[in-house]
Amino acid sequence: MPSDTGPMAGIATIRMDKGTARKVAAIEASAVGVSASLIAKTQDALRRDIIRHVLAPGERLKIQDLTERYGVGLSPVREALALICGAGLVIREDRRGFRVAPVSLGDYRDAQLVIGRLWPYALRLGVANGDLAWEQRLVLALYRTLNFDWDRAEREPQLHDDWDNRFRGFQRELVAGSGSPTLVALVDTLMDRVERYRWLVPEAKADTALDDINHRALVDALIARDIDKLHQAMRNYVAGGEGLRKAIEARLTANDR
Repeated sequence: MPSDTGPMAGIATIRMDKGTARKVAAIEASAVGVSASLIAKTQDALRRDIIRHVLAPGERLKIQDLTERYGVGLSPVREALALICGAGLVIREDRRGFRVAPVSLGDYRDAQLVIGRLWPYALRLGVANGDLAWEQRLVLALYRTLNFDWDRAEREPQLHDDWDNRFRGFQRELVAGSGSPTLVALVDTLMDRVERYRWLVPEAKADTALDDINHRALVDALIARDIDKLHQAMRNYVAGGEGLRKAIEARLTANDR
């Protein structure tokens, strides 16, 4: 009769251990993926609520309250807060926890100044570095903005979430051609800061027809690799937002009085 302590027993044990190890690794990888997904969802929800002033500038952020608001545990909330601190939307105070970053005319002008340098630089790099795959993604992102149903969104305000996703996707693709992940991340962070100021004046309506024209012009210039045409398209795009910038500055000036 074979012995359970013979040489073959050791091999069977090793095989069993390897199988168990694979299962454990798969479970751990799944858990990590779920955790990362929860953190990302919490970060997106928190970011949206701060940008839209659902969580007001200067408001104290209690972790327990946020777990209840977003239906997640303590860990995803803490991780999300740490990530958003890096984006300048939340500040951490020693021994006092977290608070929504305040708004001010100085901060708005600072964000506009920096993005006004980095955004054109990223687009110019796209003329030199963008490849065919990027061009295809850019055209698709443009198509998604051009086909947004504004009339329906007036009747169904919840659709503005869809617009924000489309517009943000387009803005990311505009700068993605630069080939610099660092530059893309910096511009993305600054976009969040500037967007929060736009929500200070929700009554200021964008000229969507003019925006469509300016978006097309930017994409046409980038794909044509025409730097002069791109500079003109960027000037037109910036000029198109002048009314909104004045409205934001007027609101901030009034708030400071």
